[in-house]
Amino acid sequence: MGLLDKVKEKTSNLDVAGQVSKAKEATASLTDATNSKVRDLCNQTLLEVNSMKPVLEKSGFIVGDMVITMSIPPAVKIVVEQTSKGEQSLEDLDCDADEFTGTQKTILRGLKQAYSMNDLVDPHGYVIGQVEMEMTFPPKVHVHLNSKDSRAFG
Repeated sequence: MGLLDKVKEKTSNLDVAGQVSKAKEATASLTDATNSKVRDLCNQTLLEVNSMKPVLEKSGFIVGDMVITMSIPPAVKIVVEQTSKGEQSLEDLDCDADEFTGTQKTILRGLKQAYSMNDLVDPHGYVIGQVEMEMTFPPKVHVHLNSKDSRAFG
């Protein structure tokens, strides 16, 4: 029996249709679990972000956008923008206060960290436009620097 005959014999014994069916079932199960986790994470993040909107607004910030990443692990990204209507300085906020959840503390710390770069970017002709905070593991903070010459500031 030649090599080609041995391969044909081995592969003919495989239940290819059964293997494909099992793979489809596993994928569907994984997809259902991922969707459930994404929904739970999204709901929890929306609750926490919405409950801290008054604090953000008082400090002159709004949540301008949210991005949901459907992956393993799932992630939620919020994009925070500064407005001209702040009554309280961000520096005056106690990020470790018991009134804030872990996620809310992470958001506030990320904002403080991002805006602490203002003195660095200003001499180069930029302002901090938006701050993206990605709730994933590990959490990430992305700072968008906008040119002072941008149409958005003219």
